[in-house]
Amino acid sequence: SWGLSLLGVLVGFTFLVISLVFAVLALFGTKIPHTPAEVSTTMLVAFGSVAMIIMVISGLITSYIGGSRNYRDGILNGGILGVILSLPVGAVGGAYTFLVAIGFFWVLTTLGGIIGTFLRKHSD
Repeated sequence: SWGLSLLGVLVGFTFLVISLVFAVLALFGTKIPHTPAEVSTTMLVAFGSVAMIIMVISGLITSYIGGSRNYRDGILNGGILGVILSLPVGAVGGAYTFLVAIGFFWVLTTLGGIIGTFLRKHSD
């Protein structure tokens, strides 16, 4: 049986959204850019790096809170978060963007899910 944890996914997703909002505020302050031209390369790299770390941590939280005790469940719980995250990106950017986003986000959140499962297995 598949060990999908809706609570884990909800907590991981909530952490992800709140963390990304705080990351935007921390990096841009009150001068949040409205067009791509307003974002410097340095800020784009900084935000992208922070966002990738947040995605891995979100997958970890999803897996750990979800109680994943085997890697299949950790991959499922972490990975589903990446799929959910890619839905609005695909809605805005189209099918190709969705496929790229789902692959990229899935890898990051699944990595977090594997780490979360490892931590859960070794915390008993």
